[in-house]
Amino acid sequence: MDDKVKSIIEEESSVDKPEEKVEEKVEETKQATLQEDSEGDKPVDSVEEKAGDSVEDKSVDSVEEKPGNSVEDKTAEEKSKEKSEEKTEDKIEEVKPFVDKAAFEKVKKKKHIVRWILVAVADLILIFYCIMTYLSYKYFAPGTRINGKDYSLKSYDEVVEDVNSKYDGYVLRIRYRNGNEVLTKDEAGLIATAEKDIKKIKKKQNPFLWFTYLWSDDNTVEFEFDCDKDVLMSSLEKSDFLDPDKMVNPEEPSLAFNDRTGHVEVVDGNPGTLLDKFSVFFLCYNAVKEMNSYLDIKNSDCYIKPKFSEESPRIVNTVRRINHYLDAKVTYLYGSVKINISAENIYNILEISDDYSVYLSKQKVRSFLEKLSKDYDTFGKTRIFKTHNGKFFKAVSEEYGYQIDVDKETDLLYMSIANGETVEREPEFIHKGYSYDKPQDDLGGNFVEVDLTNQMVYLHVDGDMVFESDCVTGCIREGHKTPSGIFDVDGLYHKVVLKGPDYESPVSYWMPFTSDIGFHDATWRGTFGGDIYINNGSHGCVNMPLGNAETMFYLIDPGFPVIMYWEEDLTR
Repeated sequence: MDDKVKSIIEEESSVDKPEEKVEEKVEETKQATLQEDSEGDKPVDSVEEKAGDSVEDKSVDSVEEKPGNSVEDKTAEEKSKEKSEEKTEDKIEEVKPFVDKAAFEKVKKKKHIVRWILVAVADLILIFYCIMTYLSYKYFAPGTRINGKDYSLKSYDEVVEDVNSKYDGYVLRIRYRNGNEVLTKDEAGLIATAEKDIKKIKKKQNPFLWFTYLWSDDNTVEFEFDCDKDVLMSSLEKSDFLDPDKMVNPEEPSLAFNDRTGHVEVVDGNPGTLLDKFSVFFLCYNAVKEMNSYLDIKNSDCYIKPKFSEESPRIVNTVRRINHYLDAKVTYLYGSVKINISAENIYNILEISDDYSVYLSKQKVRSFLEKLSKDYDTFGKTRIFKTHNGKFFKAVSEEYGYQIDVDKETDLLYMSIANGETVEREPEFIHKGYSYDKPQDDLGGNFVEVDLTNQMVYLHVDGDMVFESDCVTGCIREGHKTPSGIFDVDGLYHKVVLKGPDYESPVSYWMPFTSDIGFHDATWRGTFGGDIYINNGSHGCVNMPLGNAETMFYLIDPGFPVIMYWEEDLTR
């Protein structure tokens, strides 16, 4: 019983024990004490230690049993019993009133359930924490944001790949002279990565403090840009714009004659599309590294340039020298026709080499004059003459017309051009006609027409027939037939004696036109015209009455054209 009391006292003194347990223990102890008292077979032990200070803070002396003193023993036993009962009653008075056991058990059960729930929740929290710690170690911690995007529990490779994908759509647009080209990110060899900063973010994260990153700030990463040279070069080598077979070589500037100014000008040649592959590569390489999306090759220095440009000193000097030659103004006088040696004619005479050296070629000057002679000379050329009665006489002029002296004129024209002279003059002629009113027409309206068949002479002055006369020409029977053709009067002579092998004939008016043949008066004849010439003609000259010869003598002058024809030479 003392042990149980002691147990009650100790349980009461414990502040950690619930009040309900104390009440339960006291009740059990009370019942046990009453039972022991009824049996009366157990001595009362010392309660000094068991009561202690927890009940009344007083010591209880040990009661020693003494044999043979039953009355005192009994009295001591009763006193001890009374004291125990008093103490128990005092304790019982301190305990709360009795509680219903069923209700108490129900509450107890609920508390037990709550305890297990709390333990289970704590276990779950611990398990969740451990799992999240592991995941935060293997992946990025929850709440991790990079450049505004959530990467919670993403693997390192996933994050690097996703962040780097920002520039997957990069393209480099290249403009060439002859077109445009687009290089994708892969073709351009772009390397855009933020892996360095991403690695720092991952390295700084403490997986045990993963929950602290749920409210962490956004992480900003910087990209590093580079270019794979081999990839870029491979892409450029596949480009049509860098294909040697498709590129066009540049052309040197050319010199062109300007009709309006009469001078030459420099005309830039086709710049071509020939590119320096390595220059293009380095421009593209830098553009990719700097993340430029547009590259203008067209206006860059990547294209191979021609050897000379408009500003090259050699070209400038050549143009100046050529224009000095072109400043020469030479005008030829063919009768009343003026032939201008144009600046373009002179330009075509010049020889200009590929290195822009200029040379005034005398041979080209001669060639130019030969062509001019062909276009304007009339001497020795076939011409068609219309007679007074509308018929046509076709003849080759072998003694009349204009013929330039190419040899002499070559030197003169060469010097005029070289000195840039301005001159108007007749060219040097070998033969010269009477008039030249238009190209290839050196007869104009002034000529003497002789119809040998009908023995008539017609004088035309300024387009009008002003005179006509009968005549006698060379004797057919004696072989002195007067020739047909186109001639010119060699001179006008007054009072001369015409001499031959067997004759001397004084005349007043002598007008020779070919060899020893000419017009003259024949005072020894009484009649003219008809068919006298057949048997009693002249030695080849055209005999005329004195008065008519005199009239013609004063109406013509040296060089006057003479056209003589037979009827059989005419056509309609």
